[in-house]
Amino acid sequence: MRKISKKQIWICLAAASLTLLGLLSGCGKKSSDIVKDIQDRGTVRVALCENSSLTQEKDLITKIAGALAVTPEYVKAADQTEAVNLVKEGSADIAVGMIPKSRGAEEGTALTVSYASNSYYVVTRRGDYSNSLAAYAGRNLSVSSDAKTFQIPSGSEGNMPVQTFFSSPQDTMNALKSGDTDGYVCHLDEAVRLAGSDDALQFQNLLAVEAEQYVMVIKKETGRFLGGINSVVDEAAKTK
Repeated sequence: MRKISKKQIWICLAAASLTLLGLLSGCGKKSSDIVKDIQDRGTVRVALCENSSLTQEKDLITKIAGALAVTPEYVKAADQTEAVNLVKEGSADIAVGMIPKSRGAEEGTALTVSYASNSYYVVTRRGDYSNSLAAYAGRNLSVSSDAKTFQIPSGSEGNMPVQTFFSSPQDTMNALKSGDTDGYVCHLDEAVRLAGSDDALQFQNLLAVEAEQYVMVIKKETGRFLGGINSVVDEAAKTK
């Protein structure tokens, strides 16, 4: 196998950066208003949700800013709704922060390709290996408030699990151990915390449920801003 030199790697990286910069700046042609405003300003304004726990989001923004030859400027947003509204009103160029693709593009906005996904897990009593929605037919299945897009599909009365919520992790663990609920749907970090806190509990991947996909939101435009961001996301995925 032919060994690739460090010089060749840097040449490839430089070429990729120039390609992304060309996409975001319009390849020397007339840029979209959004790109022109960003480059004239020297900053790309990013509405970042304060409750986001994904560290790679800032890395992506740094790459996007680098492709535009500007610096990132963060605008605080309490949640996804506020972040998207900041983009819609023109106070931010990009909204990011675990915004689910299933939320859809609101009027006047566009969604980027997915940059991350988050699978669903179910916490159960130890020894209970029910790991599909079908296994909970007629039983009680509680759902984490952080699993924002998870929905139990509608079905015949009595066949689908009953969906309930709890106000605290301790209440959730107590309900699982007492049998008040049979399973608790959440993302991996919460599943690890709950099962790791009590030997009577375990967790497993919830089968046949599509993972939550996260996207960025920008203002709808006809230029190359969206295509350029998508190229940065795709390039970042290749280097993982």
